[in-house]
Amino acid sequence: MSITASTAQVAEALDLTTSRVGQLARKGILVKLGRNRFDLVQSTQGYLRFLRDGTDDTLTPADERAKLLRVQRKLKELELAAKNGSLVPVEQIGEAWSRVTAGWRQNLIGVPARIAPYLVGKNAVEIEGELSDALRTACGAIADSAGN
Repeated sequence: MSITASTAQVAEALDLTTSRVGQLARKGILVKLGRNRFDLVQSTQGYLRFLRDGTDDTLTPADERAKLLRVQRKLKELELAAKNGSLVPVEQIGEAWSRVTAGWRQNLIGVPARIAPYLVGKNAVEIEGELSDALRTACGAIADSAGN
């Protein structure tokens, strides 16, 4: 199936400028059928492959240098943050999160044992009230521990 589109239509469909469409056509990424005519389906597929591969040989040396400088600046910022202690290793976060959730789990698992003696001889409405109060207390303790 072939759908013919103009340069402007391809640019609009792929959210590109018309000059970028020309660059990608010269690289063979977009399929040109003739002057100002493109195969829209094949060009879209080619553009998706291009994006998936993540390469762009059409950058100018100045653009390439600017991209390199941005990456180097970001690396320096990360190194500085690590030295200042404002970066936390993922392993430490995982360990801390495990400790926190274990405490929450213990709090919630303990609810039945704490409340069972108070439920003996009570009707369904009273039991529901006691359970609601106990769970609110447990959730309050969890919220308090999350705030610390």
